[in-house]
Amino acid sequence: MLGPIQDSIALVSDHGVVGDPDRIERIKMPGGMRVIALSPRKGRTLPAPDLQFLASLEAADVPSVRNMILGDRVLNQLPPDTAVAYASFLGKRIEAAIGETRPDLVLGSFDSLHSGMGLAVARKMGVPWVSLVYTAIPAGQTAFSTQMNPNALLPITRKKDEQLYDEAQAIIDGFRQRDPKIYRNVALSDVRFTIRRLGMHVVNLIDRFFSTPEEGRDPYTWPTIRRRMRDVLRRAWNNATLPRRSFVHEPPVGNFAYYPLHMQPESSVDNWAPFYQDQLALAQLVLRALPADFSLVVKLHFIDPDNYSRAELKKLLKLPGVKVADPLSPSRLFLEATKLVIGIQGTACLEAGLMGKPTLIFGDSPYQYFPNTERARDVNSLQQQIDSLIARPSPSDAQIRECVAEYISRFQNGSCNDWNISPSPAESKNLTKLFEKLISYYRSGTPAAVEAAARRN
Repeated sequence: MLGPIQDSIALVSDHGVVGDPDRIERIKMPGGMRVIALSPRKGRTLPAPDLQFLASLEAADVPSVRNMILGDRVLNQLPPDTAVAYASFLGKRIEAAIGETRPDLVLGSFDSLHSGMGLAVARKMGVPWVSLVYTAIPAGQTAFSTQMNPNALLPITRKKDEQLYDEAQAIIDGFRQRDPKIYRNVALSDVRFTIRRLGMHVVNLIDRFFSTPEEGRDPYTWPTIRRRMRDVLRRAWNNATLPRRSFVHEPPVGNFAYYPLHMQPESSVDNWAPFYQDQLALAQLVLRALPADFSLVVKLHFIDPDNYSRAELKKLLKLPGVKVADPLSPSRLFLEATKLVIGIQGTACLEAGLMGKPTLIFGDSPYQYFPNTERARDVNSLQQQIDSLIARPSPSDAQIRECVAEYISRFQNGSCNDWNISPSPAESKNLTKLFEKLISYYRSGTPAAVEAAARRN
């Protein structure tokens, strides 16, 4: 992604890479880019964890080290002492790399321990940290976040003019008319999708046996072959034993709250909202706060239904008023019929906002600013907050349009969040303009930029 950008503007980048250091050091990068190996060498015993160092990284708006570990799909399966030792090692490697390269900016991501650790170390050393954020609706818009969530966006905004309001209206119209082009993922409602999903896991397992990425593999970032095999078998068994006869395929009669689950592992839960990693536990929490005449419909993610065992789902179904929706049933039917949408970070919360539905979001999301949408507050006031949301009148079309315009004004034309393909030439031009605005922002002497410079000095 950065190659075409560096060809167009005065930008030089060094890249911290996890993998096999011996392989990483042989990688040839274009445009003067340099790679820095962050992982320990094969066979090396990790040093004892430096807990004082790890504690020194924790700060406001930075995830705790424990949340970083528990939100990492590989480290949370390793012995705790090993995970903490790796966190300490990686943090010090990132600290050394930043000290050596003295960057003006650290460009991070939202995936795995190295993302949170990069933010924590950069913040401690007074170097600005940003990560790219992408819109789900509409596809192709991008912004920069300064924290480990999609809502702490840099104020690089578009003017709310007639063109932007027209764009907002087009998004609303496209959603209401069910234009498939505004959706990135569409579930196929037949057995072919189940076969395709399981096939994807098998292909990934085969790749794990017979191919090695150019940078090699870090055993603390990549699951072992044994663990991948166990996961494929677990998912295959779960899929074969799902309690499908107990699933509902359409909205129930009467009032209900709708809670669509995220797929997992996924950064939108594990890293953006780590306190809500246990999505079934959140379902039980919400159920306790619902009015007596409400049921709770929990919908399994269409890509990820085999992440839950029959026993887990049967236990959930035994709770009073809980129904589980078939993962391939149309989510739109439930959104249209529900009185309340529950979400952590998902696109369903944005869809609910476009409908004006009462929506309770538990993560720090850019979707929380729609008229009938709120972020969940204290658990002891959850019942009152839900009652208040349900009682609200529906917003007008003008209010929804205003909120959509405000939402998209925080993003610029960029690219889609699909790392299986390189950005198109048009997307590269968009990203180049976005990075130019990022550079201008930090050179402009804005309060945030001044604060970052002060921390560095």
